[in-house]
Amino acid sequence: MEIVTTLSRQWRNRMLLQTAFFIGFALWFFYDGYFTYPKHNQRVAEFAAAKARGETADWREYAGKRGWPGQDHPAPYSPGEIKVQFVLGAISAEIGLMVFVWFLISLRLKMTCDGQTVCGVRGQQVPLDAFVGVDRRKWDRKGIAYAFYEENGRRRRMTIDDYKFIGGEDILKQIEERLAKKKEARTDKIEPPEPSKGASP
Repeated sequence: MEIVTTLSRQWRNRMLLQTAFFIGFALWFFYDGYFTYPKHNQRVAEFAAAKARGETADWREYAGKRGWPGQDHPAPYSPGEIKVQFVLGAISAEIGLMVFVWFLISLRLKMTCDGQTVCGVRGQQVPLDAFVGVDRRKWDRKGIAYAFYEENGRRRRMTIDDYKFIGGEDILKQIEERLAKKKEARTDKIEPPEPSKGASP
């Protein structure tokens, strides 16, 4: 039976949520840099003018009467603080874009197994008989296992991610079943030791 993995809904939702998270932060930073901080500085300047005219001396009271936010921040934002908002916005937008691009690339990724050969997400084609071991230490916690195989005299590793790919566990079971058969075959070839001469019957 051929096994073809598909991306799990849980992984897809996680990637989309991360994309929305970083893009949302980017928009927030850009909004503060373009509108919130400059608007606040205009209000602080207006307060300073009113204070100079002797109309008020209390920023919190003056801001409260006008319904201004930031009543606990009587100082203007510096050009450096405004610039930081754009820098943070650009970083967040870049991370969000990278996550989304990785999501789009992953839509085409899959693993397959036709009962004889395993095809990994990077396109590597590995016969089941080439596998020599499996590392399941991260399986219960993360759904990740590593299957080791030999190719051209070198040991290589294939990652099987059952959290990301539905069907990964079925492929892992195929590999482990083939490893068990190879172990049984080696055991059958071992002849029992001959009894030593002089041993009592």
